[in-house]
Amino acid sequence: HYSYTYYADAANAQSFDARRFGGPIGDLVAAGQADVLASMLGPIQGRRILDVGTGTGRGAFLMAAAGAEVTGIDASAQMLDIAKQRAAETGAAVTFAIGDAHEIAFPDRSFEIATSLRVLMHTPLWKQCIGELCRVASHAVVIDYPSAASTALVQSMARKLLHPFGLSSEPYRVFFD
Repeated sequence: HYSYTYYADAANAQSFDARRFGGPIGDLVAAGQADVLASMLGPIQGRRILDVGTGTGRGAFLMAAAGAEVTGIDASAQMLDIAKQRAAETGAAVTFAIGDAHEIAFPDRSFEIATSLRVLMHTPLWKQCIGELCRVASHAVVIDYPSAASTALVQSMARKLLHPFGLSSEPYRVFFD
C-alpha cells in the first residue's frame, strides 16, 4: 500500500508538518483537531491515551500538554524519528513506538482512549483498524476523517486520478458520515 512507502521516506517525514499544517489552511486543520479532541474527550489529565498513526506526534503532543499519559504508534520509523526529536527538544512526556493500526500490539482495554487523526483515510483495511482501536480502548475512540460531504471528495478523486502518473501524492479515501 502506498502509505507504507510514502511515509517511510525520510524527506517526506522531514517536510510533513510544513506541507500538511503550514499556512492558514494548515492552521485551520490543526486548530480543528485540537477543538475536536477537547470537545470529544473532555478533561484528560492522567488518562491513558493511545494515538494510532501518530506520525510526527502532533495529536500526541496536544493530549500530553493537557496532562494525558500518551503513547503514540506509527508504522513509519521515519515519522517517529521526527516525533521523538520534538519530544526530546520540548520535554514532552510521550512514549513513541513502531506499530501498525491493523494489528495494534497492546492487550484489550490497555488504554482508556484511542485516537486516530487523519489516518484511516490512508489505511488499506480501515474497518480492521477501527476494530483494533475499539479493542484497545476501554472508554472512547476518536476518529478524525475527511468527509465525503466536503471539498475533500473532489481533492481525493483528483489525487487518485493523478497518482499513477506521479503527479500527486497521498491519494486517500473519504468517508460518508
